[in-house]
Amino acid sequence: MKERSMLLVFPSIPILKRTNFEGYNIADSFSRRHGDVAVIVRNGLKCQRMHKIHKMSIENHIELAAVHLVTHKLLVMTVHRPPTTNFDTLAPQLNRCLEDITESTCYKICVAGDFNFDLLKQSHSREKLLKIF
Repeated sequence: MKERSMLLVFPSIPILKRTNFEGYNIADSFSRRHGDVAVIVRNGLKCQRMHKIHKMSIENHIELAAVHLVTHKLLVMTVHRPPTTNFDTLAPQLNRCLEDITESTCYKICVAGDFNFDLLKQSHSREKLLKIF
């Protein structure tokens, strides 16, 4: 059997920053080796990076990036849970983050990301996540 050599490429925020998303900018990001989350915003949209949410990231457990789109009164947050992380580690921190947002603002909130489990299948993690929202 012939041996093959493979190279895995994981894009990172430095690579993304060198990539031209014409008409868009990276408004916030959380970056680590082999994983990133980012919020990319169209040029001309007034936005503020949400430092407080960004600081709630726990590397390799819950990774967050968020911006406030000022004219839309909308907070956009991306979430990543690495597949090796126990969901019970992510849930309390995500809950604290969302509580902090709702207590201190009147924004509409859009949450997107990769929780690394199937939300369409019944599971303990799915039920716990739905209770948070």
